[in-house]
Amino acid sequence: MNDKNLIKITPKIRRTVKQLIRVAIDYRNVTGRNPGVTGEIGEILVSDKLNLFLVTDQINAGFDAVNSIGKKYQIKTRLIIGGKIKGRLSTVSKHKFDFAVLAILNEGYQIIEMYKIGYKKLSQLAEKYKRRNPPVKEFIKNAKKLG
Repeated sequence: MNDKNLIKITPKIRRTVKQLIRVAIDYRNVTGRNPGVTGEIGEILVSDKLNLFLVTDQINAGFDAVNSIGKKYQIKTRLIIGGKIKGRLSTVSKHKFDFAVLAILNEGYQIIEMYKIGYKKLSQLAEKYKRRNPPVKEFIKNAKKLG
């Protein structure tokens, strides 16, 4: 993968995501609905925290970010409102990647917990479910807590 396909998290991206978070919170407060930006915000926050580079074409690549030595990361995000971790992950890609990271965000879109799991272990977990979307709690139970 060449550098033009990678996005480094810069101060400008950090400022822009802060603006996006403010708009997302305002939108939720006005409508009672969550805008569909949680995944994108999570990918940026996780990439920034773990010094990863976002890939420009994550759909075809099957992963969202890479580290400085080329390890591939799929990033999953859950926004927690009301303090309970629940629900399922979005579909786990069948494409090969090295690690998956799950970021748990609070109502203000701040990372409160992160978990990391290897590809093989997550694939085995995902295969138990028709849509390859294990429950969040099962991911957490099988993953290593970061930070």
